[in-house]
Amino acid sequence: MTGIRRSIVEHGASIGFAAAHGVSHPRSVAVAIILLLAALAGCAKKAPIVEETISSDRVNAHATPAPKRFLHKTFSVKDYQAFSFEVPPHVVRSKLHGIFQSSVKSPGGEPVSDESTAVELLLMTPEQFDDFTHRRSATSTYAVEPSFSQDVDIDLAPTRAEPLKYYLVFRNSPGGPTRSVAADFTLTFQ
Repeated sequence: MTGIRRSIVEHGASIGFAAAHGVSHPRSVAVAIILLLAALAGCAKKAPIVEETISSDRVNAHATPAPKRFLHKTFSVKDYQAFSFEVPPHVVRSKLHGIFQSSVKSPGGEPVSDESTAVELLLMTPEQFDDFTHRRSATSTYAVEPSFSQDVDIDLAPTRAEPLKYYLVFRNSPGGPTRSVAADFTLTFQ
């Protein structure tokens, strides 16, 4: 028995099978098996092509952070008072919502809240806040004209791979008496 025919018989293929399918020569059987294996290998599923993404391109809309109430208190404002907060990475829409009311004590000790007790509200980036504290500039991302009572809704910029930090600044008029400010601010995400 030749080597090819012996190999076919040992692996369960019979010569009768080869003859029944029009393959009469042992070499033809070997070629047929090789072609069959090549065809089967070509039918195998290929792995899907995975596109490479950069983490700053990803926004996970399903992992929306819970609202963050970062300021809920009454405080004094002689010159200014600042409160920092951060918008987490990969947030498409965020909003700062809040309300504040300023007042001063009257000579009788009662709080007075009117036009004379107004404070200015500023929203600043870290760079703007640094300029503000070093008296180099007075620019801000958002500003509310001096008011003694104000409801505020501010849409914030989307974030990418890094969080965005902001400063919420309450500023008294220069030389004015110290104001008492009651504030309640929440950061929401969508």
